[in-house]
Formats: sequence, C-alpha cells, structure tokens
Amino acid sequence: MVLALACEAGGGDGPDIRGEYVDLYLGEGIEVCGRQVQAYDRFVEEAHAVYGGELPVGFQAALHASDSDEDLPCDGLAGCARGGSAWFSNMRGAYHELVHTLQSDIDGDSLRSLKEGTAQALGPPFAVAFDAEQVAAFSQAPLFSTTLDRENYDMLAVYSRFLLERYGPARYRAFFRAMSDASADIEATYRERFAATFDEPFDDAWAAFIAEPRCAYDFWYCSDDSTTLVELPFELDGLDCDDPLATGFDVPSQDPKDASFAREKLFAFDLASAATVAFEFEYVSVDLARCGDCSQQTPTAGLSALPAEAPTIVELELGAGRHSMIVRDRPGGAPLLRVYPVE
Repeated sequence: MVLALACEAGGGDGPDIRGEYVDLYLGEGIEVCGRQVQAYDRFVEEAHAVYGGELPVGFQAALHASDSDEDLPCDGLAGCARGGSAWFSNMRGAYHELVHTLQSDIDGDSLRSLKEGTAQALGPPFAVAFDAEQVAAFSQAPLFSTTLDRENYDMLAVYSRFLLERYGPARYRAFFRAMSDASADIEATYRERFAATFDEPFDDAWAAFIAEPRCAYDFWYCSDDSTTLVELPFELDGLDCDDPLATGFDVPSQDPKDASFAREKLFAFDLASAATVAFEFEYVSVDLARCGDCSQQTPTAGLSALPAEAPTIVELELGAGRHSMIVRDRPGGAPLLRVYPVE
C-alpha cells in the first residue's frame, strides 16, 4: 500500500496525501480521517474491475476537497471532473467524480446520460435502489437528453448497471465510445448504435430493464475492508477522526447547518430473520442499506434529525440478511446511536 503525507500539508503544489491511485488535495482547514484515502484507492480498484479490468499503468487521479463551491472550477456545482482531476465540496460526491476520472482516462467523452449514469452506478453518494413498481414507472427521456436534472441520476445509475451486467463491460464501453459524437437526432442515433453494439433492439432491452427491481453498485459502503461488523444491540462509541477505520473529513469551521463534510464510519449487522429494529440517534445521520443483489437492497432509508431535547427514535421493519449503516456525525453535540431489536 502506498500512502504518503506531503512534507507540508496544504503547502506547495503537491498533494497533501498521496495514495496508491489517488492524490488528495485538501482545502484550508479540512482534515481527512482515518483510512479515507485508502478507501478511495480500494474504490478505484473495485470500480475499474467492473468497468474495465486492470488499471492502466501509472493511473493517478487528483482529487481536490474544498468547503466552498466558489473555490471549484465547476460552474457553481458541488463537484466536477476534467481529465484526471476531480473537485468536490460535498464528500458524498467524491466517489462519483472519481469514476469520471476513470472514464476520461480509458474511454474519453460520451453522451451525458452514459457518463453520469456510469459514475452514479459505480460511485453513488448513498444507497440507490428501486422496487419493481418504481422501475416500471421510469421514463426513457433522460437517456436521450443533453441536460439532466439531479433526480435523473439515480435512474440512469441503475440503468447503467443493467447494461454493464447484461452485455458485459467491453460492449458497454464500446457503446459509451460510439455515443461520443451524438449531437443531432440523439434518440435515433442512440437506438441505431444500441442495436449495432448489443445485437438487441433498444425496446427489447428496455422491457427487460423495467421488469425487475434495480440498484446501483454497493461496494464502497459494503466493503469488508472498511466495514465494522457489529451485533445487536449496538451502541456507537463516538466518531473519532483519528480512528484507523474512520472515513470522511473533519472541518471545524463548517457551518453547523452544513453537512457537506463529516466524520464517518461504516458498520454492518446481520439479521437471521425479518425483524423490527429501533434506531435511537442524535447528532448523527445514518444511511441504511442492504448488501447484496438488487432484490435484497430495497428498501433503503436515510435517518437524520436536527438536535432536539431528546434523541429521535425510528422503528423499521427489516428483512433477513446483512444491513449496512453509513454513520456520519452532525455538529452541535456528542454523536449518539443505539440500534436494537424491538421485542
């Protein structure tokens, strides 16, 4: 494993931390926690294994973290990527932007729906999963559009995973490249090149896509390398940025109402059978998801509450299997999380 601190964090033109595949540049006042850079390195390996086999020799992404959108060359957005460099002002978007650096290095440019769909499929900011009823209601329109709304990204993510797994990464990437010059009648071009690349009419593939539950990939938050397996009942014993298993960032100057950066830790627990589970929490957010195939991933849940006089308690009906918890602290007090089955 290659992990080096720059001689003077924040000084000079070099990265603050150099990982095996990712050079991390930190904005003023931002501290990286525990194993976050190692997590980025492992993510690059896993994402590339899905998208394109072995990593190109010498691949190194430059990842820039800033607590202000104004400091980014992203036209007011919270993240963007150009070539082998990526910028983000919200830690949730870092994995997504890293995928864009891989795309650029391997295949260059393409239709926006394919670029964003691939990045969201491999590096979703949180668990992305839809049940069969939700999938059946999807529209094809975003596939052929040059402008996308944020709500389109998750649909494009699960569609990109479907194509990767139905046709394999080699043909998926061939289609990605084939759509790089589509500009006039995008839908007609899309359908024509889809059939030529995949040997199947687009409408037949779409019918198969909307027939089942769909999800994005889960490896960044279900990785055994980063996840601490716990038993219920479980009580969080603080979130320390120096914890060797912690991820995320510490930004002491961050506005208390802003959750763009946070100390983070990944946990998982197993249920032998379906059960009602209570989550008691304060000064933390919890993204809850399933680890497994798409039929097992739904439902997902995001738990968060503003500081109150007493902790918030939420009871959820959960199925058998492994459940992942992405736990992040919130400013204002000591993080509290208790998770226990309801008898």
